[in-house]
Amino acid sequence: MPFDVAVFRIVNGLAGKNPFLDALGVAAASGLVFILGVLVIVPFLLRRKNGLVFAVKSFLAAAVGWAASEFIGFVFFRPRPFVVLAGVAKLIDRGAWERSFPSGHATIVFAVAVSLFLYARELRNASFRALSYIGLALAAGVALSRVFVGVHYPLDVLGGAFLGTLAAATVFVIGRAVTPNKHETRSM
Repeated sequence: MPFDVAVFRIVNGLAGKNPFLDALGVAAASGLVFILGVLVIVPFLLRRKNGLVFAVKSFLAAAVGWAASEFIGFVFFRPRPFVVLAGVAKLIDRGAWERSFPSGHATIVFAVAVSLFLYARELRNASFRALSYIGLALAAGVALSRVFVGVHYPLDVLGGAFLGTLAAATVFVIGRAVTPNKHETRSM
């Protein structure tokens, strides 16, 4: 059994056994994306102008990552685990025709979380740095939950995490080249 399938079996094997854990997994697989979106709003509310620039960069990173994941998924189509494996605990509704690799959810949440991390690093602000760590933890939670609920293999979410990170870094580097660094460096 390939490593990717073996790890999928371990993680997804925990699903369907405990109603609380199942509800937590479904909420993380679906709802944490919106909570991460709220984290984008916090810098905007606290640092109006620079926060708006960050929000736009985060949106661009998510859009670039999503577009890249759609293209890669079209070129290198991989069926979802519940389509090809027997005994998968599928906790959320996804279509059998949809691609598995790379995970679009993981791509988007890592694009946003890494954007927040890079913004916090640029500001040298402890509060935003803590917020960015929360964002990265939530992104990891989304990625793991997508495997738990039976709609992605581990390499799908790792590929999405890589793609989202790459999109955020690319937008960050291009943004720095296009706009001078006018961020405040004082702590909140």
